Amino acid sequence: MTNICDIPVEILSLVWRDLPLKDIASLLQVCTMLNKCISTDKLLWASILERDITNRGIPLPPYGMDFTRTDGITARSWIRSALRLEKAYSSTKPESLRLKRLRLDSGITWLGLMRGKWALVASSDVRQSRLSLWDTAPPKATPRQCAEISLPGPVLDGQIDDTMTQITIAVSVGTAFPYVGLFRIGIASGRPFIAQCGRVQRASHTRCLSGSVVGFATWDGDDTYPCLFDWESGKLCYLAESPRWHTNPEGPKNREDGNSFIHRSCWAMKVWNDVVIVVLDYEVQVFARPIFADQKSHTAYGNHIKSLSFLSLEYAVREAVISHQPIYSGAPSHFHDTNTDSSICIFIRHGWSVEAYTLTYSRNLSPLPPIFELHPGNYDLSNEGYVLRIVVGSSCNRLLRLCAPLSRRDADGSGSPPRLFITELQRASLCVIPEGFEVHCHVVTFQETLLLPSKGLPLTLFWPSFAFDDAQGIFVMGNTRGDLCIARYLQDDCNFRGMLDGLPKLTPQEWDLNAIVPQPVEMDLPLYYHFRAEILAGTIPDDFLEEITRNWSEILLPYDAIPGWSSDWSSFKHLRNWLAPTLRWGRSDPDQVDGLCDAVLSAQYDCAPLGDVIPVLFEDDDDQNMLIFRVGNRPYVWIYQGEGVPPEYWEIMVDINVLLREANFYAAPRRHVKIASGDLGFHYQRRCVKSYDHIVEDIALDNLHVQLTPNPEDWSAGDWKAIDVLLYPN
Repeated sequence: MTNICDIPVEILSLVWRDLPLKDIASLLQVCTMLNKCISTDKLLWASILERDITNRGIPLPPYGMDFTRTDGITARSWIRSALRLEKAYSSTKPESLRLKRLRLDSGITWLGLMRGKWALVASSDVRQSRLSLWDTAPPKATPRQCAEISLPGPVLDGQIDDTMTQITIAVSVGTAFPYVGLFRIGIASGRPFIAQCGRVQRASHTRCLSGSVVGFATWDGDDTYPCLFDWESGKLCYLAESPRWHTNPEGPKNREDGNSFIHRSCWAMKVWNDVVIVVLDYEVQVFARPIFADQKSHTAYGNHIKSLSFLSLEYAVREAVISHQPIYSGAPSHFHDTNTDSSICIFIRHGWSVEAYTLTYSRNLSPLPPIFELHPGNYDLSNEGYVLRIVVGSSCNRLLRLCAPLSRRDADGSGSPPRLFITELQRASLCVIPEGFEVHCHVVTFQETLLLPSKGLPLTLFWPSFAFDDAQGIFVMGNTRGDLCIARYLQDDCNFRGMLDGLPKLTPQEWDLNAIVPQPVEMDLPLYYHFRAEILAGTIPDDFLEEITRNWSEILLPYDAIPGWSSDWSSFKHLRNWLAPTLRWGRSDPDQVDGLCDAVLSAQYDCAPLGDVIPVLFEDDDDQNMLIFRVGNRPYVWIYQGEGVPPEYWEIMVDINVLLREANFYAAPRRHVKIASGDLGFHYQRRCVKSYDHIVEDIALDNLHVQLTPNPEDWSAGDWKAIDVLLYPN
């Protein structure tokens, strides 16, 4: 009798492709010869990849090797790992996560994750700041730090651009004069290195990185308009629909014209095809991608194409992510998601909520301009709690959310740590026909949501940072108390075989030893941090006050004394709350919890979350309850409402120098806009942090009469709820 393996491979492959995957798995167990015949059939596993993985929306890592260079055994391992990971995501058992914990000697402010294996960790305190590279899956069990570079200030945020042949990162460094540092990650002399390759002075709050172009929200402390900067040519491009603050310092001529002067912060940015997508407080703006080689001057304005509003937002956006399902570089053409080029996903956090939108982009052969449409997704996440943070996975198939307890009482005051949820994202097909042109796209829908087991994770109270690779089943978490955790859904030896997990080689120009040797760098922080101990003790040194108030009036043009207003800061009774600069550690700044910097912090998060808050004048009367400050050249009015009452803010839509020259702070109403929205998530988490130390002390002293271990990481959700009931009985 002829052996089945003697049948031509092409015929067998056609037969196997009609069988369900479970039958293929059974055939693999029949005998060694059949196992080898099936395992090495690359076309069979390619067919199964399409049928059982990509067509079901199960992600593959977007950094796989070229599929033409793989074999059947490698393709089979991809299927096995993808299915095992999909099953692991549905488990709510604590043991479903493989956790590895480490404790650093300073707080973690930013995390990045590359190729499912390499983690970038930024940690700092007032004495030191470091950016380190970690191998999260070394041959031995413990994650290993393999490279480090010292920085002169804390890292605020960062972006990673991985082109498969080169990895570039851009991070905002919070020195006295912030800048964006540019680095290459790779191998030199057989070792991983972080090599500095440039910096963009005066820039901060990175928003995107693509090749030699970096996008950021703040330029020289001014967040009026986001910018793109080509760090090879040194050219800058402002992204402004109508740059009124630069072209019309006199302000709006009427109330309708005033809308173009109202400030909108930039929360996300992406260079996509031949356009640039910018997410602002209430809308998405689309600009033509600037061609810096054709830009004649060093500063220019982008070509605005379209503005698209989000639907009925009660609160302004306070966090945004622009993402899309990647084209798998290693897959054959029939695996490619052709919709990737015509649609992109935008996730926004506003108030307590998270929403997803799909932006469609249709080009046609006619001379008509491209058409952009914004489509809301279908979701309901109201049962999981109030959203504080959002992290979208690398393949845009899962969403990680940090949520506050659901009850409004808990949102007003609580010690309970926020909880982590993972939500599956699916795409419902949508065919839109804008202006007669058919466009096929996917609208994001939120599917099953699972609570992530908190056992073994760092406490989420302390301003956690995250990085999430949903296609590899790994997320990295750190907090400002120095706790670092690497969590995996699969054992290290079950990862996708043949995925591109190594680092690229650095070129000789990139790995100049002067650029990569981690020499200690002295911290270069604002003057405030040098006098911090004295200010905390209630003393304001004269030389500090003289220096800082001189800086406050640095860019102002000369103006005459204004009756009823003063800049004699030594007589201002609220001065202590305005001494801090825009906080270099932001939410996790060492002084923001105890209220020392309340005025600066409140002004920053309620008015201009990304710019520098600089006092100008205060009302010189008995109460001294009004102050004018500026962000860039935009003036604001701060009105003190009393102890424990949030201050009131007004935005004045006229250049600060024009305002001081006119000396009319009560101009026509068209120049004033009351600011009503802040970051609810920030204020909630701040209360949690303030409550924590008191709770731990009360438990240790048995003041609450609750029998618990002294380690809060061992407390269950029920324990925290019992504590909340005792602390907030009403």
